[in-house]
Amino acid sequence: DVVIGVDNGTSITWGSEVTIGSGFVAQGATVYYDPDNDKFIASYTATNNTVSSRIVSYSGTTATLSTESSTMSIDNTNVGVMASAYDTTNNIGYVAMGKGLGRMFTVTVSGTTITQGSKSSQFSGSSNSAQFFNMVYDNTNNIGYITYRNEAISDYPYLQTYTVSGNTFTFGTETVIETSASNNSVGVAEGSADGKGVCVAWKNTSEIIRYATPTFNGLTPTIGNV
Repeated sequence: DVVIGVDNGTSITWGSEVTIGSGFVAQGATVYYDPDNDKFIASYTATNNTVSSRIVSYSGTTATLSTESSTMSIDNTNVGVMASAYDTTNNIGYVAMGKGLGRMFTVTVSGTTITQGSKSSQFSGSSNSAQFFNMVYDNTNNIGYITYRNEAISDYPYLQTYTVSGNTFTFGTETVIETSASNNSVGVAEGSADGKGVCVAWKNTSEIIRYATPTFNGLTPTIGNV
């Protein structure tokens, strides 16, 4: 389902839930805002081994479903972790599918037409073990950042970078942020437009919030102090 909220400063007014699709069991879902078309884009995987994306229009807190893309086979029934971001330079969305697959694809919108690009190569190593992850896109430097808990390597927090040309993704090397387990989600935020750079944060198994502010040379990160 999808629901629209309006920020009132100190509170949020929520609309009613709207079912995005029917006839399948959803596994994972993600949504991003497309400022060029003033729409939300929802992407979701299903137990029938497919992923789809759909335009969601809105007025106030009322969500209206628009065009759904063609489904794309993902060859895996257990992709329950997804994240997405929008590239304002190239007017295109990027969607990442995590644990069980570790691949990405593009989403483009033209009027009422929505199109998913083909699946990328793997970004999360041979084990496909990216769990509890987040993603942002740096529109100043044209680089994307994915952070996740690597369940194949002691639940360590990891960072992955990527660039995109057309529908083709180029990934950096998976980089461990700290050799100590993350308890859950690994978050990431970027403020390059304001000269603030990138910050990643996570909770360790002692329930302590940890963070790092990595720097980058192309797709290669230097984690620095944690």
